Amino acid sequence: MKKHILLVIVTIMICFSVLAGCMNDSTGNKDVEHAGNAENTFDFGGVELCNGSVALNLAPDAKENQLTEDFLRTNTKQITVSAETVPGSATIDVFLYSAESADEPIAFATISSSSKRAVFENLTFSAAYKVGAAMSGTSDTVSLTISD
Repeated sequence: MKKHILLVIVTIMICFSVLAGCMNDSTGNKDVEHAGNAENTFDFGGVELCNGSVALNLAPDAKENQLTEDFLRTNTKQITVSAETVPGSATIDVFLYSAESADEPIAFATISSSSKRAVFENLTFSAAYKVGAAMSGTSDTVSLTISD
């Protein structure tokens, strides 16, 4: 009987030892640090387009692509660029840049007097974007409205 009680006590102690070891490290290896779930680590700040729109005023004498000052974020997976008026034969080449690759555009569209709106679709809400534009064929300033 004493052997039976001793066996039960030893078994209980082994169970508690194993349980305590599992609580310290689920893999049993105390030299390994486990990483948690990663979130988007890009921190570009910027303007949330769901809070309104952003204007980009294009100067007619600009020699290079004119960009939005801030990065833009969308929750609708699209960014719309529109012009209320486009003078005569003017064309506006619109470029979309992602924050992760800000040197090369990821999409391109053209706005003219016949099509005053460009929509960039299939975007992700976890990225930030900039819109750039180059204008030709006019000496007027044109204002673009960027929204989602």
